[in-house]
Amino acid sequence: FVVAIIISEQVSYVMSTDLGFDKEQILNIPLPRNWTNDGVNKIETVRNELAALPGVVQASVNYTIPDRNGFGIPVYRQGEDSSTAVEAFGIISDDKYAETFQIPLVAGKFFSGGNVHPDSSLIVINETLVKNLGWKYSNDAIGKVLYSTGENKSYTVCGVVKDFHVESKQLAIKPLVFFNIYDDKVYRFMSIKIEAGNIEQTIAGIQKRWSAL
Repeated sequence: FVVAIIISEQVSYVMSTDLGFDKEQILNIPLPRNWTNDGVNKIETVRNELAALPGVVQASVNYTIPDRNGFGIPVYRQGEDSSTAVEAFGIISDDKYAETFQIPLVAGKFFSGGNVHPDSSLIVINETLVKNLGWKYSNDAIGKVLYSTGENKSYTVCGVVKDFHVESKQLAIKPLVFFNIYDDKVYRFMSIKIEAGNIEQTIAGIQKRWSAL
């Protein structure tokens, strides 16, 4: 009986704890892969057409969705050396990821946004990485340059998102960095956020347009 109560409480905790993003009414569709600049342009055109359909809130092209495996990448601040690097959880995405999964932005912007071609050297980080790299406030990180170990490349922080869970809620939130899809040019999923009403009709519309495209 005691064990049953403990298990019930644990399940209740897991189901009620805020993930930091909205996982409801999201379709994650595996994509055909054309990992070139032209391929990214084409798949974003598809994304934009699907996002404009009735019942669709937003859509994102990405390599990693929450609760799926990302990749580890050590990053460190300009003016320091790689011995100070912080291991971060890496996600590759377009500029619609935060809006699609409704991840709050606490400083800066999520890549370029709008109709401006994105600067591939821009990155977005989470609040935990801000702290682990030694900044007191999220705004302090905006415009700062980071390096990743093993790469002769610099990245500029353009935004900071509120911490959210990408792994089990029983694990501490890790430092996280979003890389622009135009930098790595790899993707696996189209994540489509749909409205709660008329779900069957919305999905049918997505399938029809998907087939046409």
